[in-house]
Amino acid sequence: MIPPTESETDTIEHNDPKLKLAVSQVGAQGKQDYQLDLAIDGKEQTHKMGTREVKTTANWEGSNLIVLTKLNVQDMDIAIRAVYTLSPDGKTVNVANHYTTSMGETDTKFVFEKQ
Repeated sequence: MIPPTESETDTIEHNDPKLKLAVSQVGAQGKQDYQLDLAIDGKEQTHKMGTREVKTTANWEGSNLIVLTKLNVQDMDIAIRAVYTLSPDGKTVNVANHYTTSMGETDTKFVFEKQ
């Protein structure tokens, strides 16, 4: 399945209706850095993640930010549903990811300390 990251830093800049998500992670694929400039309007957008083209859709469901991402890796279509939730005390951002591929489905959860 999908190997976990060794480390990850996400930087989020939110100026409604736009959100910039910059990700720096280290994992089985080595170091990866990418940035997504999202419009939180429910419309599909096309972005580059390194050399890969990805399609994203972002919108609010209550106080949760939902980001749907579609990409293709080694001829395999991958769909990711990420739910971003700010903790009640405002100190952590929780991200629950649901991955759907031709090989099955899996979930990951990240907890980021807000700085």
